[in-house]
Amino acid sequence: MTKKKKSYMFTLPLAACLMVVLVIGAFIYENNFAVETIVGIDINPSVEISLSKSTKVLDITALNKDADELLSAVELNNGDLNDVIDELVEAFSEEGYLEDEAGTVLVTVVNDDDETASTIRQEIVSGIGSALTDNNLSANVLNQTVKITDDVRKFANENYISMGKASLILNMIAKDSSLSSKELAKMSIAEI
Repeated sequence: MTKKKKSYMFTLPLAACLMVVLVIGAFIYENNFAVETIVGIDINPSVEISLSKSTKVLDITALNKDADELLSAVELNNGDLNDVIDELVEAFSEEGYLEDEAGTVLVTVVNDDDETASTIRQEIVSGIGSALTDNNLSANVLNQTVKITDDVRKFANENYISMGKASLILNMIAKDSSLSSKELAKMSIAEI
């Protein structure tokens, strides 16, 4: 009887400690390693940035050939969102994507929480504005927050474009059915 009682006295605190470690581990994972927000940045190169809850950059994905070439030419470090934005604007500039009429950028933020999406959108637009100023550039910065539907996701995947550009195109088609979605998908943001 005493052995059983001693066993419970040892097991119960151990289980409680294990539970605390699991809760803390889940919290750390959710804040630092789980994707909560997707940010699309489109000019003609289209990239998507995956962010954690704490807005740490987890991944940067090229969505088309131009973006793949651009990202292979620069070293972007995952981590601080503002640093990644600065590096991307500089890379876009060096490759000539922010010259003359091509100087239109579409920023799209996808997050289930509207307030969070709006806050991140404002931070990114501000960061792009600062990076443009630092590099003596001028560009139109369009921005949107969207909820992704299955139709948007399918159109984006079929045309190798970001979900933001796909959402913009599908909204345009809904308002003017004479437009060609396939032709719009091939155009740069400035041309659209």
